[in-house]
Amino acid sequence: MRLAGTRPIGYHGSTMRRLPLPARAGLVLLAALYSCSAKQKTGPGEDTEATRAALATLEAPLDIQGFQVVNADGHKSVFFKLSRLPDGVESYGESDPARIVIDIKGPTGQEVPEQFFPGKDNFVSYVRISSRYGAVRIVLDLQAANPPPFTVLPMADWLMVRLGPAQTSLAPSSLPRLAKEGWGGDQFSTHAAQQGS
Repeated sequence: MRLAGTRPIGYHGSTMRRLPLPARAGLVLLAALYSCSAKQKTGPGEDTEATRAALATLEAPLDIQGFQVVNADGHKSVFFKLSRLPDGVESYGESDPARIVIDIKGPTGQEVPEQFFPGKDNFVSYVRISSRYGAVRIVLDLQAANPPPFTVLPMADWLMVRLGPAQTSLAPSSLPRLAKEGWGGDQFSTHAAQQGS
């Protein structure tokens, strides 16, 4: 028996209306926000692989891993690969003979007496590196009476010393291509060199 005025129970697609675009966009946004908030959050004390890798880099003692003298775009530059980000960099020039002194601040593993490395360049004759508590010192011995104008630019875990007038921008072609081509200059570690002697 059927009651008057009732409809059969069931879904009728023809009676459903489409939601307007703003309402559909709002539903999609709500679903996205819910899925983001439902993910497990990393709190203090919880380790992730990325956090461990970043902390390992910060715990590494400050060291010079290598250097390369580069002639590009009419300028001579010396690039230094650091073992970690420095806490600060100070530099100055001295005359008779010309040299550039760079102090890189950061936690060092041990004191290392001054070591000489050939610059393998007609202008940069030697690179001297020493380490004391809290800083690594680099001295560039130059073939001149007075040092030229120079700029020291920290670039993450790299340090660039540009010899000559300051340049406002760095062309990517002036950076050494160490990852693809190898150093082409000297690779060393002041800590490894000290342990070997």
